[in-house]
Amino acid sequence: DVKTFNQSTCALFINSTIKCWGANLQGTLGLGDTQNRGDQASEMGESLPHIYLGKKKAVIGITTGLNHICATIGSADENGLKCWGSNTAGELGLGDAQARGDNEGEMGDFLSFVEL
Repeated sequence: DVKTFNQSTCALFINSTIKCWGANLQGTLGLGDTQNRGDQASEMGESLPHIYLGKKKAVIGITTGLNHICATIGSADENGLKCWGSNTAGELGLGDAQARGDNEGEMGDFLSFVEL
């Protein structure tokens, strides 16, 4: 499954992982920085990391907003929704307006599930 939004694209792989590339405004790509990916020859393929959403987290779906991404997690341990990127209007559903994914230590098990 491939989703394109604003200036970024994400692919959901059969092994339940995600890779995203393109514009990385406010951590949209979920890689702990704001560096764009895919605009240099050495950034794609094996060089492009999978987005880490936590230990044993299987992604079963993705959706995109203007500058944020949400992944539906379905695993034996936990199910739910994790969102990252721009959060100026609370679009990540985490109870604040702080962007996620633009700094180290904000993804993986540190990224909270959205309370629905």
